[in-house]
Amino acid sequence: MRRKDREVTDYRQIIEVLDAAHICHLGINDNGHIYVVPVNYGFDICKDELFLYIHGANEGRKLAAIRNSCEIGFEMEVNTGLLAASEACAYTTRYKSVIGEGIAFELFDEAEKVKALSCIMKHETGKQNWDFPSAAVEKTAVIKIKVLKISCKENK
Repeated sequence: MRRKDREVTDYRQIIEVLDAAHICHLGINDNGHIYVVPVNYGFDICKDELFLYIHGANEGRKLAAIRNSCEIGFEMEVNTGLLAASEACAYTTRYKSVIGEGIAFELFDEAEKVKALSCIMKHETGKQNWDFPSAAVEKTAVIKIKVLKISCKENK
């Protein structure tokens, strides 16, 4: 990270960004082209490992790209805004962001998919104990991303 003065290393603060943000921008290799797509997400920490979960249709560019290349990049941000100044080059942006890399794989087991969908719903709504009809779970593609690298940066 070039701007070490903006680096956030406290793991709790990184998790706070993941918790506060609601859109994750995924960067996926799609046959040599980078495909960036915004998605809702959920996350879980299991045995000191961080996992992200996303879902979508059982077909389409996002899923096809993930099936072809499991390496994935991601970014989330919160507290964004323009910080005005008296000179053009002194303008800056306020933000707190997380970026990272991981390995994505599709879940097929219904119980695993329900767990992942529950994480997504808890993150997005704050509520737990959702019911997921088996037919809906079967028609939904669920992706688990094992986070390999993560960093956080803040400009107040």
